[in-house]
Formats: sequence, structure tokens, C-alpha cells
Amino acid sequence: MKITTVWKVINEWDPLNKLSECEIDEYKHEISRIASVYKDLEDTDELAEAIHEIFSSSYDKDFKQSIEDCIKVAEKLLDNG
Repeated sequence: MKITTVWKVINEWDPLNKLSECEIDEYKHEISRIASVYKDLEDTDELAEAIHEIFSSSYDKDFKQSIEDCIKVAEKLLDNG
């Protein structure tokens, strides 16, 4: 998957609603991590769990998205990948 695809999907999702007040590269570290683990994951649930874990570890209590929200993002990534 191209990092530009991950960038587009994650920024459209904007899981912390920060892009209106922050720079466009707010999620660059998370995007990079998602792009790097994507190739090792085989299904939507695994990718969703990875996305959830990546954002939870980066933003701790500020990240309030559910695993179901992450599943929707994982599906978009896989559909566009």
C-alpha cells in the first residue's frame, strides 16, 4: 500500500479532530507505522487492531475511537490499497 493512500484515509478520518487546528502532518508518525505494518497483516480485523493500537499508544486517553471505527478505516484502506 502506498503511504499516500494511508495519508489520505487517515487524514479524512481525523480520529482526534485535530486537523482543523493543527498542521496537516499531525498523524505522520502513525501513518508511517500503519503503512509499515500493513504488508504483514492479512485481514480487516488485524489491520483495525493495529490501527487502534498505534493511535492508542501515541495519544493514550485522547484517542477515543472504538475498534469498530478502526474497522471502518481498515476497510477503506484495504479497498484503496
